[in-house]
Parts: sequence; structure tokens; C-alpha cells
Amino acid sequence: MFFQGVVLTIVSWSIGIAALAWAGPANIVSKMATETFVAPGGRVTPIPLSHYTLPISPKYPGHDWIGISAVIFMFLFMATGFPHNISRFIGVRKVERKEFWILMLCVIIGSTSPLWVGVQGFAARAFWGGSLVSSEFAQMFGDAAAIEIALAMGPGVAGLLAAGVFAAAVSTLAGMVMIMAANVTRDLIYIYKPDISPRTMLWATRILLIPFIFLPFYWTVTAPPPVLAEFMAGAAVGQAGIFFTIVAISMYWKRATKWGAIAATIYGIILTILCPKAPIGPMVGLGHYGIWALLTIFGCMVVYFVFSLATKPLPPEKLERLFAPKTT
Repeated sequence: MFFQGVVLTIVSWSIGIAALAWAGPANIVSKMATETFVAPGGRVTPIPLSHYTLPISPKYPGHDWIGISAVIFMFLFMATGFPHNISRFIGVRKVERKEFWILMLCVIIGSTSPLWVGVQGFAARAFWGGSLVSSEFAQMFGDAAAIEIALAMGPGVAGLLAAGVFAAAVSTLAGMVMIMAANVTRDLIYIYKPDISPRTMLWATRILLIPFIFLPFYWTVTAPPPVLAEFMAGAAVGQAGIFFTIVAISMYWKRATKWGAIAATIYGIILTILCPKAPIGPMVGLGHYGIWALLTIFGCMVVYFVFSLATKPLPPEKLERLFAPKTT
């Protein structure tokens, strides 16, 4: 994960600076001052945009504000999953003050990466103009800006962009598969058989990787996405709904039960399989990304609360070990 962050930061900064020099700051300012969008039907809309909708399918998050809102919730809730699971398996230790400030400096530098991605968009907009939202660039439209900029600046920059994209997508996907398999090994096998040897646990995790890899493999074969980010976004919706519900909420809600967590997990897996980009989703009426994502995320919470309230709560002696008593 550290190496992934370093690669992404270097790539975004390098291409952003190169794009700014390639397009020219003065040229970008002058072009953006007079640039307009030609909306469907021939209506011209100036910048900032108002009431403009890209001619894309409801299966894509950017189709409308429902999809965009769902993406915001997806990122917000998904962020609880990775730190929790990574800390479980590599351990957590006390961070010294010096280490903390070094970490914060790295976070600040890395967090500026989206700004450089935005610079690439401005540079592409100054060079290609409104054609970025024409059918020439379907289905990616404006998302193709960084790719077109990298290709225009030569194979070296294009290769750098490809390295950054695969560093983000492949390592994240690999981490998700590893975490899911390890969770089953630790939370199911180890609990019911605590005397199992570490070697057997390791082999069980390796074997469990096979079925967890099959799900994204099936998804990719039956409905290969034109952009790898679409596949990652679909998987992240399921993670956001399941992990946030059964991990984050369970840390504070004493009435939670294992049956609520199990039911929410099953519901989240089923809804994830019914993604609008997969063949089954539209067959059952889930053809809108935003509606599907919101049903997955908040549906997991509803199922979790309903099944927890309908089943027997944990005994007080167990709750006392999980939750510290209140002090006056």
C-alpha cells in the first residue's frame, strides 16, 4: 500500500506538471475564459455549467445527481474498511510524535494529487475543447482527458500513466480479495477451531482465494468494463455497504447481533452481484447505478438493524467485555 501511494503521487504530480507546461498556463486561462459546452439539441451553455447532462447511460455514476450522491456515500463508507482490516492483520503499535508528523506530511503531499489530475483536465479542455463530451470520446467522455494528454505527450508519459492506473486498481483489488479470504479464515475457522495451526490457517486462506477471485473474474468475462475504474467502483459499493455496517456501527451499537451481521453480509453480496453493469442487474430492474448503489449501501444497514432487533441480544457479561462501562 505504501508503494502504491508513492507511485500514484509521483505519477499525478509528474503528469500534472508536464501537462501544465505542455498546454501553457496562459493558453489555458485564455481558452477557458471563452470555452462553452454545446449541450444535446444545440443549446450552448457557458462555464460554469448549468443544467447540462452528458448523454450517458443510467448505468454510469455520472448520469445524474442520484449516481453522484451514491458515489459520495460509497467513498465515505468504504474508507472504514481498509484501515480496519489492514490493522487487524499487520498489527497496530503506538505512533511516536515524529512519525505522526512525517505521516501527516505524506498525507498532505499525497492529497494534492487530485489537484494535478484537475490540471490535466484543464490542459485537455484547452487543447480539445468541447469535443471531450462528444461521441468521439464515448463512453469515457471527459474521463479520457488524462489519457489523451498522456498519449499526446509521448509514450513515456503514457507508460507512466498506465503504471499509476494499474498501481491503484490492481493492488487495491488484490488487497480486497486477500482481506475477504483472510476474514473467513480468521472469523469463522479460527473461532470454531482455535487450536488450528498457523500453517493450516495459511493454506486455508490460499484456498479461499479461489472462490473470491472467481466472482470478479465472472463479472469481467460476462460484462467487461471499458474502464477498469468501473469494476472497482462496483466492488467498492458492496464493500461500503457491508464493511461500514458490520464494522463501524457494531463498534458503537450494543444491540447488534451476529444474525444481523450475517444477514447484512448476505444481502450486500446479493445486491453487489446485481450491479447494473453485470448482466443480471438489468434483468431484475436494477439498471440505474445510483439507485442500485444506494439500495446496496443503505439496504445493508436496514437489514442489519432489523435482524439484530429481531434476534436475541448479547448477554450483559459479554457486552461488558466489548464496551467499557460509562463513568460519571
